[in-house]
Amino acid sequence: MKIVLALLALFAFIAVIQANIWVPCPGDRSKDILQISKLTISPDPPVSNSDSTVEFIGRSTGTITKGNVHTVVYYEPFGYQTPFFEGDMDLCTAFDGEVRCPVRPGLVQRTIKTFIPAIAPKGGPYNGTIAIKDDQGNSVTCIVFKFDMQ
Repeated sequence: MKIVLALLALFAFIAVIQANIWVPCPGDRSKDILQISKLTISPDPPVSNSDSTVEFIGRSTGTITKGNVHTVVYYEPFGYQTPFFEGDMDLCTAFDGEVRCPVRPGLVQRTIKTFIPAIAPKGGPYNGTIAIKDDQGNSVTCIVFKFDMQ
């Protein structure tokens, strides 16, 4: 179940960036360690109960040796906001090791191939926040999002 929730968090992050249905978290984001410049998912939008490939490119301004991904996701069928997931994951071990630490300053490029399980209901909207911090509590990146699952 934990891997399913980690995958949902990843696809929430991906879907919001790819479909331009995200905004940075409130506050000054200029000090975020990771600035993502390109992110693609195939198929777009994500499809429940199917394989997907995610690719992202960004620039890290510092070394990330450890980190935490805090995700809050709500599912809003028929306009009723229902808590779907809230939890923390180790940045360096989540997603089957595709995010390898340390992440050094400079270009960061990753490809993640995974399966979105049928437990992720089609429709939505889904909305929430993904906040990633390093082991010193510095913001790596943070977004708020809203998307529909196909």
